[in-house]
Amino acid sequence: MKTPFKKQSSDFYSDRASLLKCVGDPNTLKILDVLAKSENPCVSDITKKLDVSISAVSHQLSKLKAMGIVETKRTGQTICYTFSNSDNANFVKKLIDRG
Repeated sequence: MKTPFKKQSSDFYSDRASLLKCVGDPNTLKILDVLAKSENPCVSDITKKLDVSISAVSHQLSKLKAMGIVETKRTGQTICYTFSNSDNANFVKKLIDRG
């Protein structure tokens, strides 16, 4: 049974377009995949798994944090990343879920 079409505000579509633009980079999707499969990885953990530079990973993570997709947790001097509990994060998790 199809659900009826629910018209959203133009802000909703603009926000989703910005979100998709943010996660549309292949390296960003790889980073999100690592986050989904790892327990609070730090930047160096992600770079080792993906063979991507620290600066590239840090740059993408800062974009994801600005969009409310990830949040940081400090462990000593190390900053670790995890998905936030936001609508944007839940939307992205659905996008990368392989089912």
